[in-house]
Amino acid sequence: MRNGRKTAALLAAVLLLLSGCGSGRCGELRLQGIDQLERGKYQEAVESFEQAMRAGKGRISKEQFDILKYRTEAEYMLGDYEAAGKTLDILTKADGEREEYQTLRERIAAKLLVRDAGTALNENRISDARRLMDEAAAAGMQEDRDLAFDEIVYLEKTAQWQAAYDAMQAFTEQYPSDSDTEREKRFLETRIAEWRENPFRDESAAETQAMGEISDSR
Repeated sequence: MRNGRKTAALLAAVLLLLSGCGSGRCGELRLQGIDQLERGKYQEAVESFEQAMRAGKGRISKEQFDILKYRTEAEYMLGDYEAAGKTLDILTKADGEREEYQTLRERIAAKLLVRDAGTALNENRISDARRLMDEAAAAGMQEDRDLAFDEIVYLEKTAQWQAAYDAMQAFTEQYPSDSDTEREKRFLETRIAEWRENPFRDESAAETQAMGEISDSR
């Protein structure tokens, strides 16, 4: 009975949040948020959509569902995947599960795999990183910039210098450079030069990769 009351209270809160976007201010804030989202100002967009929902008055409307969908997208682009998931939960509770919402949910889950792979690489959990990267790719993230960068870091950490250098070349051709990219590129240029001068490079690379696997197992 207590759980039933909690569920009813949650639904009531959701419905209150989604009261219709009847006021002019609500519509203005919605359009402002969409404009900010399109211009890459994701934090500002989230704030505008939040204000739009609070400004809404009257009955529940499809426009409010639309605002929540845009807010989910803004939170996703901001990199706040947990918040995006929570907003999507509110949306599906109020509007029901739809195919487009399921697609959004799958995108969020896949991006979390990419994020976790990066964390595993930073912590030198090489096998975990490889597994998470493969799962992310299987989930449709093959063209994701962060996953492509993680692949380069993985190749570096397993001393596959030529493959890492080639991947970096392809990466810089496809994506705009930033400070992290330039730093990694300079690092790889140095390492590839050293690697080419090392007569024992193949044995060294194999040993480094094996050490990473041993470290994972501890």
